[in-house]
Amino acid sequence: VCLFAANGNEGYTSATYPAADSRVMAVGGIDKSGRRMAMSNYGDHYQPFILAPGHGVLCAHLEDSYYHLTGTSIATPFVAGAAGLMLSLAKRHGRKLSPKEVYYILCESATIPKGRAKNDKFYGDGVLNVEAALKETAKRLSISI
Repeated sequence: VCLFAANGNEGYTSATYPAADSRVMAVGGIDKSGRRMAMSNYGDHYQPFILAPGHGVLCAHLEDSYYHLTGTSIATPFVAGAAGLMLSLAKRHGRKLSPKEVYYILCESATIPKGRAKNDKFYGDGVLNVEAALKETAKRLSISI
């Protein structure tokens, strides 16, 4: 199974678990301008590690209400949802992806912020790019979408 975990909201560079476990994809948060949220934990010990929207995300709540929430826990479902789409695409074509393949595709297809590089301690492998992840999934499986 694919495991995703928020890497925490303390702005720490020390490892936090379960996000720092190598079997888990760590997810940090970006703000509305695409910058890593200062509160989002970071560091070389998070591998694999990508970022997703985590600031002011509109979320459904009880009794037909909505809240704008902020944090790495809000960013994590974006990445898990992208993985679900990738796995669904593979399954529709009678194929399977291992968790390592899913993590690899998510990291390889992530958008690298200007002035950063892959495996950046602040931005990990980049910012989630769902369209690129689905295209890369199709390419790897030799299927069309």
